[in-house]
Amino acid sequence: YNYRMTNIQAAIGCAQLEMLEEFTSKRSQIWASYEKELLPSGYFKSQKLNADSEPGRWLFTLVLVPNLTCYRDQLSDELRLSGIDTRPIFYPMSDMPAFKTKSKLAPDLRASGSLSRGGISFPSSTSLNDEEIIAISGRTLEIIEKLITLNMD
Repeated sequence: YNYRMTNIQAAIGCAQLEMLEEFTSKRSQIWASYEKELLPSGYFKSQKLNADSEPGRWLFTLVLVPNLTCYRDQLSDELRLSGIDTRPIFYPMSDMPAFKTKSKLAPDLRASGSLSRGGISFPSSTSLNDEEIIAISGRTLEIIEKLITLNMD
């Protein structure tokens, strides 16, 4: 097999690298906007970041607090019906068929399972603007509040 990159692919890669700082800055703004809109609700936890590190900021992901993780899939479905695409976070390797038998030998894996069940990744394209993030966040909070209210009855 020939896995070498073509000249066109190299040119596209070089052009993208020239925009790396712009992309990084825009992703930081997106993260800050989501955090400002969603974290004060108390419905989510965010990943703790070390002060001496710089995150990759590929996906914007939050985890629903433990008493709300049961709503993650419903939240995602309702957001999709509103035209907002989300994704569950990756499931633990110990749940993958190739590793299932080995996971019985592993230490306690409840934390990874809990994160997987409650984690949701929101849209994070560099083309998003603040108004769109506010709309996504607002719709997210509306849906969670509706789900909580429905299940209180």
